[in-house]
Amino acid sequence: MKSASKAPSYWRDILRKKVLFLLVPIVIAAAILGCYFIWFNEGPLTYIPDEYLRINPSPEKTDMRFAVFGDVRHGRDIMEKIVGEIEKDGNYDFMMCSGDMVPECTDENYEEFTECAQVNLRKTPIIFIPGNHDVNHDESDRAALYRKYFGATHYKFSIGKTLFVSMDNATDGVFEDEYKWVEGVLKAERDKYRDLIVFMHIPPYDMRGGDQWHAMPAEKGRKLLALLKEYRTTAIFAGHIHGYEAWNKDDIPLWVSGGAGAELVEGGFYNYLEVTIRDGKLDVKMHQVK
Repeated sequence: MKSASKAPSYWRDILRKKVLFLLVPIVIAAAILGCYFIWFNEGPLTYIPDEYLRINPSPEKTDMRFAVFGDVRHGRDIMEKIVGEIEKDGNYDFMMCSGDMVPECTDENYEEFTECAQVNLRKTPIIFIPGNHDVNHDESDRAALYRKYFGATHYKFSIGKTLFVSMDNATDGVFEDEYKWVEGVLKAERDKYRDLIVFMHIPPYDMRGGDQWHAMPAEKGRKLLALLKEYRTTAIFAGHIHGYEAWNKDDIPLWVSGGAGAELVEGGFYNYLEVTIRDGKLDVKMHQVK
């Protein structure tokens, strides 16, 4: 009886040792794998989910509504307010952040920005183009971090009868390649669409006068504007100037919305744009954010 009473305890001890024998290497392997992903993985730790980075092309859609804002940098609380208002409305096809998402091109800043962007994202896609603070000016692969978090630095897409072209003019050194790319897109695609909307970070000109010039180098700006006029551009939307501006040159309206959090220029204010295309007519409403 005595030895029989010990039998269940004996087998329990054996089973426990076998379980421990199996669990210990599994725990060690998981710890090593976790350290690998923390220390060596090159992917971003914080992601904006893919569904927010994709726009439904909706080929049959004739009317649309989208938002434009830019130049966040340190002012992420302002961007949260902007994104929150857009999401609360709930009827925008997408929102465009036109550059300078971060104060300096580092992984840490990109992580903080993407975490901030997710705070209020619910249903509206958000897309980006690089600004001069989003790239490394001294490296051959200047936009490596931007691509790591947001993908392509330039791209085109369409919704219904409108062609959208998002170009990278964050640094002068890419201008000729970008110009050729835009020219190729417009030659191949422009005649298929009623409207053409162009996004860029740095405006092609600055009409404020005096020594306030905060735009592309004048000669390159004129060259780009001539191309966009040739292909009947409906509107240009840019950032870079930390405030709000609305100009028209060579019969192309240009809106600057660079008040999404960065330090404001004199007389500037935080803002975003509500853009509506309905029955072939473009309407732009500026929303001031406090």
